[in-house]
Amino acid sequence: ESGRGGGAAAAFLLSFFMVALLSCCSALSHPSALPLPSFHYDRSSPAVRWPALPHLDEQEKEELSHADGQDAASTTLQPRDPAAIIPSPVSLNPYIAAKGQRRRVAGANLPPAGLWHENDAMLARRKKLSKLALRRAKDWRERAERLAGAICRLEPSQSIGDLLNGWKEQLAPADMCYVVKTVGTARWQRALELYEWLNLRRWYSPNSRMLATILGVLGRANQVSVAEEIFGRAEPNVGNCVQVYNAIMSVYARQGDCNRVQHLFGLMSSRGCDPDLFTYNIVINARSKLGLPAGMAKNLLQQIIAAGLTPDVVTYNTLISACASASNCSEAAELFRDMNCRNCEPDIWTYNALISVFGRSGEVESAKELFQTMQKKGFVPDAVTFNSILYAFARYGNVDDADKVRNQMNIAGCKADEITYNTLISMYGKLGLRDKALCLYREMKSDGCHPDTVTFTLLIDALGKAGLVAEAEHIFSEMGDAEVRPSVQAFSAMICSYSKAGMLVEAEKTYDCMLRTGIRPDYLAYSVMVEVFLKANLPKKAMSVYQNMVELGLRLELDTYESLLRMLVREKMEDELAKLSLDLQESNFDHAGVSDIFLKAGMHDKAAEFLIQVAADGHIPSYQASTDVLSGFSALGRYSDARLFVKSLSSFSRQAGSLIHQTLIRLLAEAKQYDAAKEELNEFKGNGQVPKMETYRALLVAFKQAEMLDEVVQLLSDMKCSGVQLDVECCRVAATTYCEQGLLGSARDLLSSMKISKLPKDFLEVYVALIEAYGKQQDWENAECIFKELQKLGCNTSMRVWNALISTYAVCGRYDDAKLALYEMVNAGCPPTTDTCNMILEALINTGHLNDIHALLVELRQLGACPSKCIFLFALNVSTKKGNAQEAKVVYQEMKYAGYLPNMQVYKNLILLLSKAGFVRDCELILQEMEFDNFVPDLDIYNAMLKLYSKVGHYDKAVGVFQRMEAVGCSPDSDTFNSLIWLYSRHLKIQEALALLRQMGKAGCSPNIKSYTALISACRRLRLVEAAEILFKDMIETGSQPNLSVFHAMMKVYNSVGKHEQAKELLNCMKASGIEPTVGTFHALMDTYGKGGEPGGAEAVFEHLQENGIIPGVLQFTGLINAYLKNREYDLAIQKLFKMKTEGFEPNYTTWTCFVSAASLCEKRSQAMKLLLALCDAGFSLPWRLLMEKNDRLFIELKDVLVDLETFGQDAGVGLMNVLMDLLWGFQCRATAARIFETAIQENVYQRNLARVQANDWGADFRRLSAGGALVALTLWLHQMQDAALKGIPESSKSVSIVTGGSQNAHRVSVNRTIKAHLWSMGSPFLPSKTRAGVLLSKGHSLRMWLKDSPHCMNLELRDFPVLPETNSMQVHNGGWICVELIPALQQIEERLGEVRPKKFSRLIHMSDIKRMDSITADIQGRQEMLKKGKTTLKKARRVGFKMGR
Repeated sequence: ESGRGGGAAAAFLLSFFMVALLSCCSALSHPSALPLPSFHYDRSSPAVRWPALPHLDEQEKEELSHADGQDAASTTLQPRDPAAIIPSPVSLNPYIAAKGQRRRVAGANLPPAGLWHENDAMLARRKKLSKLALRRAKDWRERAERLAGAICRLEPSQSIGDLLNGWKEQLAPADMCYVVKTVGTARWQRALELYEWLNLRRWYSPNSRMLATILGVLGRANQVSVAEEIFGRAEPNVGNCVQVYNAIMSVYARQGDCNRVQHLFGLMSSRGCDPDLFTYNIVINARSKLGLPAGMAKNLLQQIIAAGLTPDVVTYNTLISACASASNCSEAAELFRDMNCRNCEPDIWTYNALISVFGRSGEVESAKELFQTMQKKGFVPDAVTFNSILYAFARYGNVDDADKVRNQMNIAGCKADEITYNTLISMYGKLGLRDKALCLYREMKSDGCHPDTVTFTLLIDALGKAGLVAEAEHIFSEMGDAEVRPSVQAFSAMICSYSKAGMLVEAEKTYDCMLRTGIRPDYLAYSVMVEVFLKANLPKKAMSVYQNMVELGLRLELDTYESLLRMLVREKMEDELAKLSLDLQESNFDHAGVSDIFLKAGMHDKAAEFLIQVAADGHIPSYQASTDVLSGFSALGRYSDARLFVKSLSSFSRQAGSLIHQTLIRLLAEAKQYDAAKEELNEFKGNGQVPKMETYRALLVAFKQAEMLDEVVQLLSDMKCSGVQLDVECCRVAATTYCEQGLLGSARDLLSSMKISKLPKDFLEVYVALIEAYGKQQDWENAECIFKELQKLGCNTSMRVWNALISTYAVCGRYDDAKLALYEMVNAGCPPTTDTCNMILEALINTGHLNDIHALLVELRQLGACPSKCIFLFALNVSTKKGNAQEAKVVYQEMKYAGYLPNMQVYKNLILLLSKAGFVRDCELILQEMEFDNFVPDLDIYNAMLKLYSKVGHYDKAVGVFQRMEAVGCSPDSDTFNSLIWLYSRHLKIQEALALLRQMGKAGCSPNIKSYTALISACRRLRLVEAAEILFKDMIETGSQPNLSVFHAMMKVYNSVGKHEQAKELLNCMKASGIEPTVGTFHALMDTYGKGGEPGGAEAVFEHLQENGIIPGVLQFTGLINAYLKNREYDLAIQKLFKMKTEGFEPNYTTWTCFVSAASLCEKRSQAMKLLLALCDAGFSLPWRLLMEKNDRLFIELKDVLVDLETFGQDAGVGLMNVLMDLLWGFQCRATAARIFETAIQENVYQRNLARVQANDWGADFRRLSAGGALVALTLWLHQMQDAALKGIPESSKSVSIVTGGSQNAHRVSVNRTIKAHLWSMGSPFLPSKTRAGVLLSKGHSLRMWLKDSPHCMNLELRDFPVLPETNSMQVHNGGWICVELIPALQQIEERLGEVRPKKFSRLIHMSDIKRMDSITADIQGRQEMLKKGKTTLKKARRVGFKMGR
């Protein structure tokens, strides 16, 4: 068999046959390797002993003969004698023939050489003893064991007779019984030969003890037939003994043949042989194997006591064990108490049996307690004890307790056996712990414990249920490799695994394999195979398996019968269908279940026929089954067959026919077969029978639903004439019918006649119908009366009643009453509905108060009403016109909650309104809902979303919207392009913006002023002056008139590069265009002169500002002062400061920042002091005092300054803190700078996570800091990381980053260059990122090692110099703020080598000038040599290539 399906079964068979084949081949090639067969005694075969007995046929003789020829050790589990280990080959010439005559072979009468040589001399000297002496001899056991050992050592070809004839020692008859028993433990055939030889030679007179002994030997060897024959031919004076009866009864008890045991027990009593306690124990043991019902154990105990015997521990143990098999916990406990009361001490077997009882009964705690009690009393648990308590825990899935017991078992030195492993594997398999089960299986094999059939079956079942078919196949194949023959349970488990996995072919192959191996399938295998063939649509094979089941007396489940019937019906297999239907009818299933199966299989006729046959047999068919048949016919529309079935059933059973006839009437009415229902009703009444209320009720409801009001009235009249009292449901139908026919008086009379004190269930609609009927007649007064009557009944008036009353008021035009009813309705806890709102609106319209519609809608919304969609649309229209986005959003949400779907116009109005209000998330959600409802956005919606994203700066989302527009073919307009250009410019995507500008021109659209302004601003930020000028000229050429914002943008462009002349020309152009410059214009122009290094030009602009009548302010004075400070004209800057104060302008934080920033860049202390003292004279002395004084009150004052600066924005405090730290760092007051940094962190000027040392998160972001502030923060951060590296916590991440950014301040100082120079001079492992500009990266491990080992990190503490230095320690060099001491070396490195790697920079920067020069020279020479070598190699390569080419 090939394929996956034959994997497990075929593998097992193949391995089984291959092992046999290899064994045969090995035996043929090596004769000495042939196994020695065991001894065979001919007369042990029943076919030889009694060939002519009539009660045995040939087949039984063959089976018995085959069974007798097997070794006893292979059929029973019993301890083996050491002599049994010796192999004994099969005798080819048996000594004892079929008739008991001797057949000697040559030399058979001679003992083997050396067999008795040890005892020959001793035996020869012994004298013959008398019988009395034999009895009194104390060495009888040794003499008996010597004889038994000699018999066991006989070769298969040797005879016991030869041995006994030459045996010199005497033995008493009792001693010979011991010999027979000892020999029987090893070879029952030899024991039988010895027994018969003794009887044949008549050495001893027959005695009951010898007979009982041989019967015991045969019973233990499961040789029932031989034992029965020997007992039957025993002499009466010998066989009629209690020991003999006990022996033969033990033989039957071992086989569980309770009937024969009971027969012998009665025969024993009839022959006058009184049973003893051992007899009763045997009887109890036989009965327990069949299972004792409740109370039987106690009755058996009472019989023993009544016989005058005292039960012993064996009796109690047997009874308790019987209770264990039946899981009878209470009776076992009672037996144990009785045992203690009779002073019968329990032994280890007692406790084992009790633990087993409690474990099987689910009393796990009791079993556990008994296990502990047993140990306290000194009993040592054995393997049975541990397995019993283990089973108790494993059965209920107590894994922890089971593992503890397993450990105790190992500690006690009790080795786990197959039962132990199987119990644990079963537990793990049931709990789904398949890995543990497999691990235990492997442990079992490694411990030398061989897995048995149960082990493999449990594993296959667990893996199959988990869907692991491949693993189950592997276990099944290992079963064959272990030469363990699969049981029927193993095959069934494998078949179930395949079936569950849908591997039907494999399941069938396994089933065939099971049949070929001669194993008869069980019920599970048969059932699963039937289901497999059903799934595979193989009805013939399914029926074949079913026939095999029937032959064995097995039946399928009803569900399987149903599936099988369905298939046969579908395949139209009439013969098989008839056979299966007949089997099902003749089964012992309930007729209701059989009928239900026929119905589910679609065999309605067969179900009806079956029930009719049941009635014909005198039984009353189940009412439910008959009803199901009728329902089936009704569902198929076979109403005539249903009526015929009822008539046939009524002919056999009038009682059943009456009930089913009324059911037919109800079904016809429900199926809308009104004419047929009326005919059946008339026929039923014509037979003199009165229909029940249920029948009338079904007809009334059916006719009412069909609007057959006349028939309803006729039925009501018939019910009144027949004296049938109307129930509540019939009254409801009658009252509603009267209301619909306009007979309101009859309806009210009917309600009055009911005299109800409490409103019945589902009767409210009657009052509602009555109120609505009065409303149609515009009789609101009677409607109010009905409403009040309903309230008197104590009914909580529902919404339908209120709506009916309000509808009546609306029809009558009574708006005030309707509104009052609405409020009463709300107060009563009944929320108004859509119909309520519409009715109120109808009442309002009928009254003519149309101006109050808006107020009514507001009131309805406040009352929690749910208006209709038109009301919501009206409210949305009003909100949109008012521009109230929040209210429109609320109305939209309520509209969705009410279940109304918006249309395209609603979506569009909402998006336009919400986009103007800046509700990004709301617009996105509405757009998603719109697209989900299959609405396609138009150009207005796309433009609104683009403007929204442009406003909030969502670049990626705006680009996505534009791409979506192009994908759907929506052509952009001017608004689209302008929004995108403005967004691209804002994100410095100048190339994309210019491309859109060109695309815009091709599309015939013109950019607006806002787009040009954004483009020019982007060019300023990118220092693209020429591009900005081209855009400005293009704007003028296209006819767009620049406004003030465009001129300011162009002026900022010139300002960024210091082109003051162009800025001044732009001012003239501005005036020529008719646009008057503002203060901002002049300030921008002044800033241009200042950055260009021409403070005189800034002064001229300042004076021109005054000439134009514009009064300059603090900002303009500060701009002029900053121009002088940047040009290092400190005296003039101080003069302008005092002039500003003279003119009444107080310097603010911008002025302070300019002076402190200039002081931090001064090379000498005197220059810095001059600027700071001037600032002191202007009223701000804090920077000077921070530099000169060391007082804690200064930081309190600093906090107050920061609080005051919060009114100017967060940037005001950031700028001031940055320049203060620059000043203090440059003049060696670095501890004070650190305190300023900590104060800024506390006051939230900087983010608290600016420099982080957290678990798996080390990083820093210095983009908002100046160069000095970054150095302060870096040093503090390095100190924290050093502590963490030394302590080991918190752990660093794999990589540590420093974000410095790439921007420069007003003095062209870059934080990135400053930090790199500082870190590389310290030899740090930080390197520039290859993917992100302005980011430095380091591996976490390298950083920790550097912080712990580098000499530059030995002292990271910031200190203040005791004396202020004369010169600044820092200087601006090549865009970085570098230590003055490093600048010469840095210049030398840059001039000679250019940009170098960080490691080389760290090595060169700290060398002396001479060593540095030598190293640089050597490096340059090395480069030149490498260059020359590279050129030479290139020339050689070219030559080789040229030769190869030739």
